[in-house]
Amino acid sequence: MKKSMLTNGILFPMLCLSILLSCAKKDDPKPTTQQPGTVTPQPDPQPDPKPDEKAWIVVYRDVTLGDQENLTIGHFLQSSTGTVIPVEQTSGKEESLAMMFFTEYSANYAVLTFPGNATSAAAYDISSNRLFQQTQGGLNQWPQTKMNSGEITRPHKSGKDMTLQEFNELAGSNDWSKFDALFKSYNGGATDLSFVANYQHAANGDLYMLQLNNTVRAFIYVKNVVPSSANGGHIRFDMIIEGQEAYVPMPDAEVVQPTRPGKD
Repeated sequence: MKKSMLTNGILFPMLCLSILLSCAKKDDPKPTTQQPGTVTPQPDPQPDPKPDEKAWIVVYRDVTLGDQENLTIGHFLQSSTGTVIPVEQTSGKEESLAMMFFTEYSANYAVLTFPGNATSAAAYDISSNRLFQQTQGGLNQWPQTKMNSGEITRPHKSGKDMTLQEFNELAGSNDWSKFDALFKSYNGGATDLSFVANYQHAANGDLYMLQLNNTVRAFIYVKNVVPSSANGGHIRFDMIIEGQEAYVPMPDAEVVQPTRPGKD
């Protein structure tokens, strides 16, 4: 009887101690130090940016193009930078030059067009127009494959034209999604222009929507047109032009779209 009591007196405390140790082991926190050879779990990949985060708009202010009689102002717009290039300096830059300006019929017609469409845009004889004929940089010297073409028209819907207020609000928004929505709203809901002119006879206050090489789109507000002066004619305008990552693999688009702001 004493032996049984003694045995029970020893075993019961030992059993309790074993249970306590087991519980303590389960509650111990896991080591936080990474062991050699282990791999740290990587965070879940972030979702792709929204479509409008892969596109942007750039605003060029007071772009000024000279006509064939103008010897002080450049004649061709480099749309990727907003730079104006004189006819004498176009060699090697042809594929980046998107728009041009010339006058005809005693300067009564102020023609805003694209290099690839310039000949057909001319209603009169261009044999003496140096932007076409000049040996150094004239369009007749350009490789045909490097000429950019385009389409341009007035933004109009439901019996009304686009307003300057709409243009300025878009320019101040820095929002491609608003650009895309506004362009489509004035183009019957479509992204691309079709069956419109390749040139315009520009005048003060005109608003245009255009598309380069069937890809890059833009809006233009004509601030001033001087068809003729002692120094030749010129046109001055503001431009809102889009860029998209989707255009990067497209040579005809990549060369005319603006560089994304903030990108080196």
